Amino acid sequence: MLEILKYNRNVRVISAANFINRLGDSVETIAYTYILYLLTGSSAVSALGLCINLLPSVIIQPLVSPFVERCSKKRIMVWTDYIRGLLTLIIVFESCKGSISYSLLMFVNFLSSSVECIRIPAGMSIVPQICRAQEYDSQASLSSLISSVTMICGTLLGSVLLGVADISVIYMLDCVSFVLSGSILMALQIKETEVIDQKNDEKYFQSLIGGLKYLKTNKVLVGLVILCAVNNILDAPFSALQAPIINGILGGGVGFLSIISVSGTIGMIVGSLLYEIFYKKFGKKILYISILSYAFLYLSIIMLAELDNETVIIAVFSFINIFCVIIQVWLSIFINSNFIKNVTPEYIGRSSAIFGAVASATMPICSFILAMVVDVTGIYAILKTAISAAVIAAVILFAKISPHTSLHL
Repeated sequence: MLEILKYNRNVRVISAANFINRLGDSVETIAYTYILYLLTGSSAVSALGLCINLLPSVIIQPLVSPFVERCSKKRIMVWTDYIRGLLTLIIVFESCKGSISYSLLMFVNFLSSSVECIRIPAGMSIVPQICRAQEYDSQASLSSLISSVTMICGTLLGSVLLGVADISVIYMLDCVSFVLSGSILMALQIKETEVIDQKNDEKYFQSLIGGLKYLKTNKVLVGLVILCAVNNILDAPFSALQAPIINGILGGGVGFLSIISVSGTIGMIVGSLLYEIFYKKFGKKILYISILSYAFLYLSIIMLAELDNETVIIAVFSFINIFCVIIQVWLSIFINSNFIKNVTPEYIGRSSAIFGAVASATMPICSFILAMVVDVTGIYAILKTAISAAVIAAVILFAKISPHTSLHL
């Protein structure tokens, strides 16, 4: 996995840019939902904040993908990083003025996520230009590893800043990371041709419809979409309600939240390093094991809530979280790697955007539903429902990938 860095200069450039970019993002991520929860004291607003943050991936990403496919991917990645840097300055200025509000915070994050939706298909489309087909697994594992390392560094830094610094400091760090990322990407050495002005180029809607038809007729991609959607549905309760779960059920504060985030990131790092080894040994069996791990995670939360010792809760849940995330990250790597393997280069931009929108739509939808029902049903009922759903999904997936059936993955 790491050998690709030795002989592929463009991979080194993108890896360095992503490291800086995601470091700032990780600091901001831990701050975002926690600040929303502190400003409002509402579990519903915390879940709604995640819903709004994810909404652009469903609405905007598929619409911009045809344009992205025909433009310079490098230029798009550079300028979207710069624009996101400028957007974060709004939070910095408003925080310095003392007029920050949860509505402004959610609005700016929505705009930033919208700009990111332009960058994502460009980042996917550029992979075949910098990697050979046999390097896709290594590139996917490396990307996951970088995300994990930056997340653990960002989480630690974010937890410290939340305790000693103002919101403006956190978002200024995010701003600097975007600007540095865009500047590093300028060093990419690839030949690209923009075809947006060619007379014989596809019309916009023809391009968009072509991507939809391609995704619909590719059975492997349909299977990956379903798998990703199921994963997002099961992940939604913990992602959308993480702050209320940590504060309300397990009785922890920002320090506990940081420790849990760090433990999860450790799991992502270990999982990224072990993926190729375990996939060669277990194959597609890791898929239903990954799904089943959500049931174990949520059951652990319910059981740990009965304990009174916060130190024991933190220690036990951290180990459980590491174990579960190690397994869950295999599913993400499997989806990303097999997506690139099974899409022809000219369709990667459109397909990745449409794929992301369809598969990721489940997360904001679930987050919105959770925001509507959490105050009525309570978090415990939601966790118990998620446990049942995970077990059912794992059983169905087990049946689908058994030797006597065929699953298009």
